[in-house]
Amino acid sequence: MPVGAVVSATGVPLAAFTLGFRTYDSNQPRVTSTDPANGATGVSTAAQVNVFFNKDTVSGPAFGAIALKDAGGAAVPAIVEYYCDTEGCIES
Repeated sequence: MPVGAVVSATGVPLAAFTLGFRTYDSNQPRVTSTDPANGATGVSTAAQVNVFFNKDTVSGPAFGAIALKDAGGAAVPAIVEYYCDTEGCIES
């Protein structure tokens, strides 16, 4: 709000005021957990990695860009699959 947009009962103008906030899209899927847990150590290189979401999902246009990387950021060979069961859909 600009200076003077509102004034007090005695005529003192409001100083400039800026309000900032972020909206939350309740339809946006979120990762709720992973198995193994994020940051886990000592995980077998043969382990299946599962990602769980807060709602049913479908693969999106960037699905093919999902990558598994080591601690140094190098890509690790992985097969990325998408499947659903009685408890929902999972990307693994």
